[in-house]
Amino acid sequence: MDKDKEENADFLMDDDLEDEGLLGLPVQEIVESSEENLAPLVFNLMEMHFSVGEIYWNMSSGKKITLFHPGDWIRKEYLQKFLSAGKDIQIDSILNEDYCSKGLNLFDKFLDSDEENEKSKFRDSIIGWLCDGYWNNQEQVGLADLMFVCEQSFFNFDGEEEKKIFNASADLMKRSSIVGSLLVSLAIVMGYLDKNLLKDLYHLSFLFDISLDENVLSTNLINALEQERKTPQSWHSSLGENEVSTFKSHSELGVGKAFAFYENKMSNPGLLNFIETHHERINGLGFPLGLKEGEISDLEGLIIFVNNRFPYSDMTLRHGDACSYLRVLMEKNEELDAVLTNRIKKIVTNEFENRDSEHAKYLEVSGI
Repeated sequence: MDKDKEENADFLMDDDLEDEGLLGLPVQEIVESSEENLAPLVFNLMEMHFSVGEIYWNMSSGKKITLFHPGDWIRKEYLQKFLSAGKDIQIDSILNEDYCSKGLNLFDKFLDSDEENEKSKFRDSIIGWLCDGYWNNQEQVGLADLMFVCEQSFFNFDGEEEKKIFNASADLMKRSSIVGSLLVSLAIVMGYLDKNLLKDLYHLSFLFDISLDENVLSTNLINALEQERKTPQSWHSSLGENEVSTFKSHSELGVGKAFAFYENKMSNPGLLNFIETHHERINGLGFPLGLKEGEISDLEGLIIFVNNRFPYSDMTLRHGDACSYLRVLMEKNEELDAVLTNRIKKIVTNEFENRDSEHAKYLEVSGI
């Protein structure tokens, strides 16, 4: 940074960061041949919710102190202490900034469109963007890129709501953001164009396990969530006697808690009922209801698929860690057969596999 340490805190919190990159780090300038150039990414830590890289400060001794890892929820009060003290805060971004800029541009246009034909056009372009990175491996992308683009496009919890969710399930915040990003992306691929529904779907992911609050959430319960994800009906073995009833009832109790917490903020509050079924399978082996494929709606099936395919543990994010990620998610195996309906698989696979004929449209709209 050019400014000395005493000015750093105020400097980082200024509103006029339009010419700054990642806390003084260079931003890749994007030069386009189209009439409308894509804006370079600009970051202000005090306005971000999740870290796009390792955030740290260097002590005078040269020792590096890490404040947040990639994907961590940024606790503003904690960060503010360092900024107010004039600490030299740095960040090593793991984003593909060019790819993220294109994605933000497309999502902004999609969400700003009111005409169905316009939304359809930008939907096609978003599918092309996803396809290049997360299906065909034509871009070096990570989960952090999708997480960042969707956070910027959809995240709308206010400060108090955000803190309450973090207090309720701090260990699940990063996972919720990634799951929500995958959900809205695949929902767009499947043809859901209502922007309010997509925003509600994104926020729903943060409420799945809301009943496992700060009073009961433990390492055992998180291990049980992961165990149930891997092997249905196996969660009992990692729990103590007092934790069994908490885990067994958390989906049902979560519906009521989520309605009380967030119903008035949702355009489609009925989505909150899907909290009860997010641990279901399509073969009757899920819980708590033991539903089968014919009893599950498309949107419910999408939630079941994403929630059961993304882990509750080992969520270290790295640059370029998700090339062809969506293709890998849909690779046939015994686990996939239990969580992905034939209809959803056919829709998503066809949309991505038929991208060649739509690629010119993607290039035209995105201005590449």
